[in-house]
Amino acid sequence: MGKLTLYVFGPGFGESQVVALPDGKWMVVDSCVHRGVNLPLELLRHFDAPAINLLVVTHPDLDHYKGLPELIAAFKVERLWRYPGFHTAREIILSLERGETDNKSLRELRRMQDAMLPLMRSASGREAAYDTRLLPEPKDYRIHCIAPCPQEKVHETERLGALFKRVEQGKKLTKDEKRWLMGKANRLSLAVVIWWDNIGILLGGDVEHEDGTPDRGWPGILAVMNEDETLGLVQGLRIVKIPHHGSKGAFCEQAWKHHASKGPIEIAVSTRFNKSANPPPHPSGLDKLIPYAQQLAITSPPGDFSPVITAGWLPVSHASGPGDAACVAITLAPEPPSSLDLSAQAALFASPMTVPPNAG
Repeated sequence: MGKLTLYVFGPGFGESQVVALPDGKWMVVDSCVHRGVNLPLELLRHFDAPAINLLVVTHPDLDHYKGLPELIAAFKVERLWRYPGFHTAREIILSLERGETDNKSLRELRRMQDAMLPLMRSASGREAAYDTRLLPEPKDYRIHCIAPCPQEKVHETERLGALFKRVEQGKKLTKDEKRWLMGKANRLSLAVVIWWDNIGILLGGDVEHEDGTPDRGWPGILAVMNEDETLGLVQGLRIVKIPHHGSKGAFCEQAWKHHASKGPIEIAVSTRFNKSANPPPHPSGLDKLIPYAQQLAITSPPGDFSPVITAGWLPVSHASGPGDAACVAITLAPEPPSSLDLSAQAALFASPMTVPPNAG
């Protein structure tokens, strides 16, 4: 039956997931760079990966796409899934850049778009959303895109269209509009689910709860899945990459009840963020997760884990060996237990409500 290994990078700014699939193929979700090192690129080189069989770019936020041009240049990308609204956003960025030649964020975003453009013009690239399905190419695993849901896609692409009209008319965008355009468009974020045998893995991008908006975020995804009778895609999961670094908006109780519908999931993984005054993961939300996950693994640079402990999680181990490129590696087989490796600057916590599985 083989095995599947999930590598989760989160060096403090940026995150990426690399999946070694059971048939020897490779899937990469987003890209990140730490101290000049392109983390997913170097991992693929380490394992002599011949190609990236599926590249997923969840949304246009610098901490999810930094280093993407180098990654695309280094490997043949057989298939690309990218967030909705790419071409409209590109036209806006090109217009803005002509008037703001010293804006580094604009330049980096355009560089990312330039790297993706040839793939989008070929048969290998496509816009992805809830209704995108990767047909099983070997027959023993499936990869599904589950976000954004149709309503979210319509809302956010209409917003992009309105911005484009304003730019065409020569009107200046507000600071908040530019901020959204250049990296806060979490509502456009993709999320993907991998199912192999009885193993379900959710890589949640930056999809958030969207409290009070039943047709947006996780509530919107679940509503559409319920209508389409596809809720099984997010039920009884074994591994979940927590969205948006474990921020206050990352936890949707309704979603986690589905994830843990067959008992607490084995491992929830969060990538830490270190570029704000109150960086995630946040205690509010992490405490709500305790009944739904046996273990919580966090990629982190050297820092304070008190928010996690405050939330009620019990420290199990903390890897702090040489190097500082935080990574959690989880190897899965059809029969548990899973093996979990913590690299430098990653930590493992156990839920006091469950008996943690053997961490290997």
